[in-house]
Amino acid sequence: MQRLPLFSVAALAVASLGVAQIDPVPWITKRDLNSGVGRPTYGPVDLDAATGSFRHLGCAYLNGEFYVSTRGLGAVATPPHTMYVFDGAGALTRQFTQQGSAASTWGYRDGASDDVATLVFGFESTIVFIDANGAFTTTIQADNGPQTVASPTIPSFTGDVLNTARAMAYNPSGNGGNGSLYIGDFGSDIVELDLNGAEIGRIPANGSWSLYGLAYDPMTGNLWGNCSPNGELGRIVEIDPVAGAETGLSFDKPEGIQGGLDYVTGGVDGRNMGADLVSVVQGSVDSLTAHRLHLYDTLLANAEIDLLSGRNGTGLDDAGERGSFATDSSWDLDLDDGDPTPRAFDVAAFAINLPPNGAVDGVLDPLVATLFPELGEIRYLDSFTSPMAAGMTLYVPTTEAAGPLSLGMNAIRTGLGAMQGDQIRIQAVYGDLNVPGAIPVMFTNQTRLTLDYTPAFGVSVAATGTNSFNSDTAAGFWTITNSGPFEIIGAQITLVDGIVWDADQTGMADRFDGGNSTLAGCLGTYRNSSDVNCDLDYNGTPASACDATAFTGFILENPTLTFTFLDSVTGANGGFGSGKVFEWDCDTDGGGTSGDAHAGAIVTITVVDPVTATVYASQRALEISANPNEAIVTM
Repeated sequence: MQRLPLFSVAALAVASLGVAQIDPVPWITKRDLNSGVGRPTYGPVDLDAATGSFRHLGCAYLNGEFYVSTRGLGAVATPPHTMYVFDGAGALTRQFTQQGSAASTWGYRDGASDDVATLVFGFESTIVFIDANGAFTTTIQADNGPQTVASPTIPSFTGDVLNTARAMAYNPSGNGGNGSLYIGDFGSDIVELDLNGAEIGRIPANGSWSLYGLAYDPMTGNLWGNCSPNGELGRIVEIDPVAGAETGLSFDKPEGIQGGLDYVTGGVDGRNMGADLVSVVQGSVDSLTAHRLHLYDTLLANAEIDLLSGRNGTGLDDAGERGSFATDSSWDLDLDDGDPTPRAFDVAAFAINLPPNGAVDGVLDPLVATLFPELGEIRYLDSFTSPMAAGMTLYVPTTEAAGPLSLGMNAIRTGLGAMQGDQIRIQAVYGDLNVPGAIPVMFTNQTRLTLDYTPAFGVSVAATGTNSFNSDTAAGFWTITNSGPFEIIGAQITLVDGIVWDADQTGMADRFDGGNSTLAGCLGTYRNSSDVNCDLDYNGTPASACDATAFTGFILENPTLTFTFLDSVTGANGGFGSGKVFEWDCDTDGGGTSGDAHAGAIVTITVVDPVTATVYASQRALEISANPNEAIVTM
């Protein structure tokens, strides 16, 4: 793909609002689906509430109606199986029994239509042709005119192809214009059949997709699959049937397990141009959603510019970042053009929606929404949107040779006056002569930046040594070191990769669950009196297993270990303040036992500002250190 990178940006000319320079700055960016390819144009419709069932599988679209195949009837899961029909407003209008599926445990899976009068659905070893009311038919429209099939029920494969025709697409141009069917089953090959069930082509499985739904796109000749990769966060992906591979164009679906998929000519939102895809998601609530695909007949989805985001110049994609990044991070933005043909315009602009309204969905003036369908809920055009919001635009010339735009966190914090909890939305606008009408302007997808300022704690947590079964009373295998301005009042470590805490292990110069016991052999493994010096809170913790009069000083819910500490007011030794180290030995089982083997363990530290009494919490993962046999994190 050709990329349209950014080589300069106008000054970030917004006065600072006096935000304190506190570091590090965790922040999260994520793609919004309010605009761009994948934007919802219908739904999500709560299928469970509408039908009384939670076993919705496939879907098809025909003449303004959405057909959803469902196992059983309502709450009953046994045959006969049901087809539910929804109108363009998302209302359930009618239902009928699935013909020919009484012997199937689940009934029809995914479906497709000829956009005239016929629906096609597949299930175990069988494909059925039905009309809009569910009656069998033997006629389907193709490029060469109406086609007559030998039977309204045909085998979904010949030979060893699939167990179930779980994913279904209809291509009216296939088989020389006589029409063909594409079927798939999770990670299987995609098989092309003629209208009597004979195999005429095959797309080998690529090891990534897991198909419950397929749709044929007549504007590109490509297929769309629901979804890749498998699972809750899989995306709806474009598949080139000639190359036999995903094209790289994809978009997010609602979170949940993949279901059916179908193509909607002209879209669902009344624009009567381009195309949408409608999909089923099987989740805690099954849903039906239509997603914008081609906005215009003259502008295909694969020719749009995509707004990418990432950090430190890497990981640029349109899926959005998920995670927290420290002060040495930057927010990186780039424009990705899927069409190698040079654009008529060589300037793009970033529209930034300033806080505090970046998290609020505004409503566009109807005229603006009509002129610019992908403007979505970005609200920098104050006079045209409600609620009004301050905003700014960064005009960024683009060239073929330059790199992405990189915004440092200080620029965002001081230049935009962004504060803790703010959400900033950003969207790019560019000119494109393929946009119909007098204003050839197009908007990209949006990306949302969420800021959550957390002060630098100056606290490090480490696992150091060759073996967590450590009998060296001179130093603890585990350490929490406070070098910052705050007092630590809580610490929690959750082990990963199947590793657990072995709290009652003997032979470590006493045992960890001895706590503050004074009995020989049960003295605990807090090292160098650090439990006392750091005001470890023994109150309310379980009694020691080896001394009923003692307390452990921790809560263990494997694989999570939790400590609490008294502050300088309630603690006898000034709390767990700066300059103090809390250290202990506790054996770990179920994996590697050296310090570096505990990389990935999740550490949560809670501190209190002794001046303002403000409480902060931060969570990070241990990382392998430059020192041998050590995993450490500083927050």
